[in-house]
Amino acid sequence: MLVTGSFPPQRCGVGDYSARLAHGLAAEPGVEVAVLTGADWAADMASVPPGVTVIPAIPRWTIRHAARAFREIRRWRADVVHLQHPTQGYRDEGLTALIPAIAFLAGARVVRTWHEPTTWGSLRDWRGVIRFMAQAVIPGAFIVVRPNLREMLHPVLRVLPFPRRFRYIPNASTIASANMSEIERERLRHELRKGQKRLIVYFGFINAGKGVDQLFEIADPATDHLVLMGEGEGQRDYHVSICKLAEDPRWAGKATILGYRGEAEVARVLAAADAVLLPFRAGGGMWNTSIHAARSQGSLIIATSRNARGWNAAEHTFWAAPGDIAGMRAALAQYVGTRRARRLLPVPKWPDIIHAHLAAYRGTDHFRDKPHSSERTVGPAEAR
Repeated sequence: MLVTGSFPPQRCGVGDYSARLAHGLAAEPGVEVAVLTGADWAADMASVPPGVTVIPAIPRWTIRHAARAFREIRRWRADVVHLQHPTQGYRDEGLTALIPAIAFLAGARVVRTWHEPTTWGSLRDWRGVIRFMAQAVIPGAFIVVRPNLREMLHPVLRVLPFPRRFRYIPNASTIASANMSEIERERLRHELRKGQKRLIVYFGFINAGKGVDQLFEIADPATDHLVLMGEGEGQRDYHVSICKLAEDPRWAGKATILGYRGEAEVARVLAAADAVLLPFRAGGGMWNTSIHAARSQGSLIIATSRNARGWNAAEHTFWAAPGDIAGMRAALAQYVGTRRARRLLPVPKWPDIIHAHLAAYRGTDHFRDKPHSSERTVGPAEAR
């Protein structure tokens, strides 16, 4: 049983990841999959991946609904309960801190995936400390999508015993590669750039942490047309400010905010881009599904990182320091328009990810209590 506060068609990157994981697990022989999610989930059941049971049973992710979560886990008789944390749908409420304990008491093996680190800033709130500890003290496995997550923990938490159980399994693009000919790609590019020379694309949530406002400083209105695909989830004022930037005289008619789009359209627009610009304020990496989505189309990526710098030909990506607007502007001028065959790009594969999860669920020896140097992806052969 996967536990996630968001599940498609709800808009959340971790929710999309959970759907791909559920689909892949359900396709494995002898594996049954349920998804416990919020009661506000609503979708045509025909859109649910085959073999997956969706249980929209949690009215709100508050502690007073702990008994309901316990009943649903017991009713479905889950062997493994796998919590995805965080998601948009949890709304930072407290029940997720208790899900590992609830699953443990219900007789299930507990697995947690942490998609975000618990850093110094997030621990200044005492509630964050309590939630972290409540999740961490329950026996069971930890999966992380960031290879250096241990170093990002608060120093006090880093020395506790449970971080030794961290297991790095990368995520991957939740969007399939666009099936386009070069003629189709060029036609769409011509349509979207609206008379400008270069098509610059951003994909993801429109919020301050993503650095979307910096797009209007990095790109050049004399040559570029900006296309933004995403919504301002939880940051309405910021989204309004971005709309005003797009309407500014310098950018009027040269910036398009498409809002939320389906996977097929996102893939086609990313494939048509001269460059995909992702100036995350905290830095990005292989845990960002937006980066994976762009890379799966063979697109040039200009993104920020806390560690990597400069041009990486293998990844077809230029890495800049967060906030280095001049560096990203120079990279855009130097590398814009270059593409690479998708089959040559090093991207994680969902079959490998699924098999690594199955190994984690079984609690095989190579998974438990490995030192940091062995945090690596398990390939399909080893997972079996």
